[in-house]
Amino acid sequence: TSLADLTTLHNAQTGVAAALDSAARADLEAHSVEEQLSAPANADLSTQLAPYVAQLKALLGGRGRRGQAAAATAGNQGPGIDEVNGEAMGLYAELTQADQPATAVQLAAVTRVEHDAQAVVPAWEAFRKNQLPAINQLLQNAGKPAIDPAQQPSNMPDGGDQE
Repeated sequence: TSLADLTTLHNAQTGVAAALDSAARADLEAHSVEEQLSAPANADLSTQLAPYVAQLKALLGGRGRRGQAAAATAGNQGPGIDEVNGEAMGLYAELTQADQPATAVQLAAVTRVEHDAQAVVPAWEAFRKNQLPAINQLLQNAGKPAIDPAQQPSNMPDGGDQE
């Protein structure tokens, strides 16, 4: 394996690792918020919380390559956080276990995952910055605890290669 091939593989691994890190963090936080919003204790506010839950589902599910329809109503045209995170996990596993130079298909997938992460992570951050305060105000007005995105979710979707 040539130095150029090793450098290309290293750059691909580094790029997908950065995308995975940011997408995984956003995925955990978004699922935590979704889980807390869906808690039985908040059932009496389901009508008021419904628009936020729909936006959150659109961010998580997207509409991208898998054709998930959840985001169609929210105008999200790309993949969701779950899809980007799962794809990044799988690609990261492929690249870190590679004993040969990265293929053109893998390099194209790295570019796509990096691009997708650069779209979904800021979308999540905008939701967290703009919508979460409104959600928390609604909850606090009803005498309920605020949503904490740092709380570990108890139920995460399966994704990527799990060994």
